[in-house]
Amino acid sequence: MKKVEAPIDLGMPAPPPAPPTSAEIAAATPKPPAPQKVDPPKPLPVAVDTATLPKAEIEVKKIEVKKPGPANDNILPAPVTTPPPTSAEIARSTPPPPKPEPPKVDPNVWPVGHADQVKAVQTLLRDLRFYTKKIDGLASGATHAAIRDYERMAGLKETGEPSKALFDSLKEMRKLMAPAPAH
Repeated sequence: MKKVEAPIDLGMPAPPPAPPTSAEIAAATPKPPAPQKVDPPKPLPVAVDTATLPKAEIEVKKIEVKKPGPANDNILPAPVTTPPPTSAEIARSTPPPPKPEPPKVDPNVWPVGHADQVKAVQTLLRDLRFYTKKIDGLASGATHAAIRDYERMAGLKETGEPSKALFDSLKEMRKLMAPAPAH
């Protein structure tokens, strides 16, 4: 027979038990149950009085659903947006503002502005064939020469400058040179 020695009590507490090994933990841990396939709940039928609904709410549209897969995973429909117009597009589509009509000028009234006075004198000189250049309201050398030619012919003091007295004389001369009305 074997002799078994009894532990000696020295008055000290016994050492704590050794921690369990990972194999012991795995064997003692219960395994989770295998996942079970559960069908989603089916919608309950709802009674709808279609006579009171507008027609648009009764119609059902079919929507094509693509099955998930590698070819369709990253496909998104293109957004339907129109970018705002650029300033150049706005400028091209906006008609230019209408040009203001020149104010009605009475050809028998001495104008207020200097350029208008020169235009009035140029017009009368052209009517009397003393001036052949463009009616531009600029008192150029051709305008001064035409005024001096008229003043010399009419017996006026030669200044070469537009004035109210010259304007009145030119109007009178034009009236005298106009053809007589036919009888």
